Amino acid sequence: MKTTKNLLADMDFFAYKKIKLVMDRGNYSEANINAMCQHHLKFLIGVKVTLKYVQSELEAAKPQLQKWENFHPDYN
Repeated sequence: MKTTKNLLADMDFFAYKKIKLVMDRGNYSEANINAMCQHHLKFLIGVKVTLKYVQSELEAAKPQLQKWENFHPDYN
């Protein structure tokens, strides 16, 4: 979260009202997630698909993801 705080401080001169963060798996940790939620930051963060709760969520979403309207021929 220290890196994120420094980034936000550096960008402060833009005076953005709403900031949405897009982060890779390197920023994923319980402490970072909790800190971003406590500061009411909007974020999208990558996680390892090997985590049990991620596998559980993917399995639950599988029927919706496998619908024909979600198929993209370029990516199968």
